[in-house]
Amino acid sequence: MNGTVYAPTSPEVVARAWVGCMGCYNMGRRNGRWMVPDDAEQVGGKCGRCGSDEFWCYDVEGVPVVREMSLTEFVRVGRLAEAVAGHPHSDAVRLWMGYDFSSNVEQWDYDPDEIIARFDESFDGEWDSYSDYAYEWVDNNLGKLDEMFQFLVVDWDQTGRDLAYLTLVDGGSLFIFREV
Repeated sequence: MNGTVYAPTSPEVVARAWVGCMGCYNMGRRNGRWMVPDDAEQVGGKCGRCGSDEFWCYDVEGVPVVREMSLTEFVRVGRLAEAVAGHPHSDAVRLWMGYDFSSNVEQWDYDPDEIIARFDESFDGEWDSYSDYAYEWVDNNLGKLDEMFQFLVVDWDQTGRDLAYLTLVDGGSLFIFREV
């Protein structure tokens, strides 16, 4: 599964959702507002416009998966995003969670400790290029490059792509993961 995924993130964005009344939505009206997880958790009762008691997150931002979702799921995903914000590689964690949400988040029941442990196990680092990654990998795993490769010609970019199990790209950075 050697692949590259380009998914820009914005670490300044707070987890929030546009929560709207489903009854109003079904009647062609927009009735809702942007909320953070704590506010979304408090939503309840009946809509003042149509009397419906069903609410839905029609848009989200600042969370690792971008799609419509229930209030309960948004609260869980939003709290997870807040927990990940303090990780030293939070950009890479968000990309990794969003890349395969069911494998990287849902199967661990949204548990931040378990998810971060799985991330840390597979994360190989942030690199400017595949050649930088390959050169350091070979140097760390095979010995002194200066002595070993002074007479060899190596395509370091291709070697880096071959070594990487998964690469997620944000801006100019490559976040590289190994198979676990």
